[in-house]
Amino acid sequence: MQAAKPLPLRILAWLLPMLSLLACLTPPKLYQDIDCPVPVRECRAGHWHGSVLDTSSSQSIESNYYLRIEPLSGINSPQDEFALHFAAGDKPVLTSADATGDQRLTSILLQSAARGSRQRSISLRDFSQYGGVSRYEQLFVFSGVPDDAITGDAGLYSATLRDGSLDEVQALDRHINLDVVWDSHPALTPDGQALFFSSERPGGLGGTDIWYCLRLPDGRWSQARNCGPAINTRCDELSPFVTVDGATLLFASSGHATVGGYDLFAALLRPGYREAETTREAFSAARNLGAPINTPADELFPASPAHYDTLLYYASNQPAPAGLRASERGRFDIYVLHPVKRRRTQLADLEREVPRIELPNRRIAALELETDPPTKANPEPVTPVLIISGQVLDRYSRQPIPAALVTLRDAERQTILDSATSDPDGHFSLKAKKGLELAISAEAPDRFPDSYKVYFPAKDTTSEYRRNLELARNLTLRLNFPNDIYRSPYPYVLDSNGVETKQTWQEAVGLIAGHLGFYASEIKKVILIGHTDEKASEQYNLMLGQRRAEFVKRELVRRGIPAAKLEIQSAGETLPLQRRPGEDLETFYVRCRRVELVKILEE
Repeated sequence: MQAAKPLPLRILAWLLPMLSLLACLTPPKLYQDIDCPVPVRECRAGHWHGSVLDTSSSQSIESNYYLRIEPLSGINSPQDEFALHFAAGDKPVLTSADATGDQRLTSILLQSAARGSRQRSISLRDFSQYGGVSRYEQLFVFSGVPDDAITGDAGLYSATLRDGSLDEVQALDRHINLDVVWDSHPALTPDGQALFFSSERPGGLGGTDIWYCLRLPDGRWSQARNCGPAINTRCDELSPFVTVDGATLLFASSGHATVGGYDLFAALLRPGYREAETTREAFSAARNLGAPINTPADELFPASPAHYDTLLYYASNQPAPAGLRASERGRFDIYVLHPVKRRRTQLADLEREVPRIELPNRRIAALELETDPPTKANPEPVTPVLIISGQVLDRYSRQPIPAALVTLRDAERQTILDSATSDPDGHFSLKAKKGLELAISAEAPDRFPDSYKVYFPAKDTTSEYRRNLELARNLTLRLNFPNDIYRSPYPYVLDSNGVETKQTWQEAVGLIAGHLGFYASEIKKVILIGHTDEKASEQYNLMLGQRRAEFVKRELVRRGIPAAKLEIQSAGETLPLQRRPGEDLETFYVRCRRVELVKILEE
């Protein structure tokens, strides 16, 4: 279904090719009136089978929070709302249709995870329609159809955003924008060095595929490369989005194994995927996000400013919830998966009714507890399950912290494997499967999170691993800045001794952003204080400290934290750390180059 598609189908397929392609490539159920050509290639989606995510308020009483899915209040209307893009500072951008059916962009203010308001339209001259947007610093990429183009010939363009309008518009390289080919749905990686997009260009696997290209040193883009069979199928793949840590590609597909229609999927971007010789080396197999995120209707345009398994925005044409006013529902609306704080009365009722509920496993099937039988080579039985335990403590007083949320994730895929709330003495226990790199983190509303990574081979005989987590009211983020550099940290953050850890700076900032987003309603503001070593002049170091704090602020804003909640200060060299006995001077300077965060809670 490439060049053989007639022009009327292209007209319908500008921003949302699903309006016609769904009727062509999947069993027709919603768009019976669309006249579609006979598919050139067969498209058959499998049926998804998996565990269902519990979004009821009766989730584990061991957590003060539960997950809920609901329409985004204050944003949806009788017209179609297609996508929420976290692309323009602290205000997301909404793609929606007006009364005439044309797509428009509007900046959005989110008062909470599940409520927002429309701010101002983003205007663009010389374009009849435009939609998907993505942004890295000053690079703003959008998809659109110029007034003088063939109807439906969408392409990708760069621009600058000034005073509510897009200026200095330029088409991306010609090998990205092919003539009379639908190229749309741009998604930049968090570092701006790779661009994913949807296209009907020749050379794909069938239908609409997801492609990607790399940013070259001279600012141009490399040749587009198909993401291959791990991502694409003979059906349609649309609306890519790269998570804030740059580790996962989210997208919609009518292929693979689906609940029905278009479903949302996730695939891991393997380390070194940009240099990989084959796409099998670049991407993991696509994983269905499961029900009830996906329904028998269509789910499209996934986006998240934090961890997508606890905060996810997407569009769906599923039946509206009962009781929703007509003014707040259309054919396509924006939905959100988000955490909800449990009421105390709700907790008390649950504790009376249910003495204990096992922790829900949010993404994978329950861990098997059987052991491998002993052999001559391995006389001791091996259990594939590992117990992760410890205490959550105050970093300085060493007092236990009760009711802290402790989360166990697959460090590679960033999916939640288990979670618990620390008991009155700060103790916690989690179940983990061996053979995975595990990331364990703890957080509380009045303190910053702590985390670590650990790995045990599948055949390791260890049955329990114990390590404490320490939370502090103030956080020192030791991005490893080289001397007077403030925009390009070294890849890994440092510990309190100035030693490089396994945690990348993107992971560290992403963890903080996820934490601030999770407790957004309880945090008034966060103060970021930049520090330097004593090299250079005091005035220069004040400026350098300011820029380092601004760098962290910009990265947090890119991950969905409102800029209004982030206050910048600089101490420069005026508040140095105490040099330790025998510590060499360079290590001392490295420890001094830091950004401190102070959290102020709502009263």
